[in-house]
Parts: sequence; structure tokens; C-alpha cells
Amino acid sequence: MKTKNIRNIVVLGLMLLTVLGCSKFEDGPKISLRSVVKRIYGVYKIDYFSKNGTDLTDYWNQYYDITFDFHKFEGGVYPDIYGEKVTGFIDSCGEMKGYSISTVLTIVEGDEIKIGMHNYFFDSTWYPDRLLYPIFTNPSDVTPLLIITRLTNDEMWVKHTNGSDEYIIHFKE
Repeated sequence: MKTKNIRNIVVLGLMLLTVLGCSKFEDGPKISLRSVVKRIYGVYKIDYFSKNGTDLTDYWNQYYDITFDFHKFEGGVYPDIYGEKVTGFIDSCGEMKGYSISTVLTIVEGDEIKIGMHNYFFDSTWYPDRLLYPIFTNPSDVTPLLIITRLTNDEMWVKHTNGSDEYIIHFKE
């Protein structure tokens, strides 16, 4: 009898922790056994991109064929244990040129979950007119933090505000 009560209390406690852990994202799963960080891990493409309500997805698809791989950084030391590998092709004067960078992914947990991607063009002449804030920036720029607004097992939606500009990006696995 005692064992059954203890088991029921433990199960109820785990269910409450799981449900409360998912409440940060109003459109996310109501119950998830994967932690927030583990749901961030994955290989994504951009499914939607907008600036100030203007849909730039067609522009993105025309000039960028990029994959974002967010993962645990093996050999990393806390707090830098998250990795990001960004690979693919970017249009450069009508020719698709390869792009690849592997770097640390910043994940800031608090009232809001934020990620910082360090996707720099070390030489912007390689890809003229293809800097696309907040996805691709100059090395001298401060890394923009993107607030996660939706996080499911195969989607991550983020937003970023810079001055009066608001960016919304939907990643999909």
C-alpha cells in the first residue's frame, strides 16, 4: 500500500514538472520528456523569415540554401557546451558559393529562452550584399540574441528586435 502511494506521488510529481517545463512556449507541446535544450538540438532549415511584418521567405530561398545544425558541443566546458554548424550555399553575384562555419551556440535560459548564433562573414566580399541580419553578420557586430517563441520536437520559432526592427524566423527540421 505504501509503495503504491509513493509511486503515485512520484508519477504525479514528474507529470507536473513536465507540464510546467513546457509552459514557456504557448504553442509548444503541453507535455515533453525532452528538455528545452534537447528540443533545440536538431538540423533545421529556415521555413519563414520576416522583417517588420514583411515576408522575406522568397528572398531567403532565392539566395540562401543553408542548414543549421544545433548540437551538444563534445569536449565543451560549461557554459560553452552547445555547438552550431551552419553549412550550405549563398548566392554571390549569380553563383552559389559554399558557406560553412562551426562555432559555439549561446543558449540563455531564464524567463525567456534565447539563442545566439555566431554566423559571421569574415570577408563580406565573398558574398556581396548577402549580410542578412540577424542570421549573417560581421565579426565586429554584437551577436544578436533570438528569443524562442515556439519550440516543438521539429520546429523552433524565434524573434529578435533591433531598434524599431522586428525579425521573426521559423526553423523547421
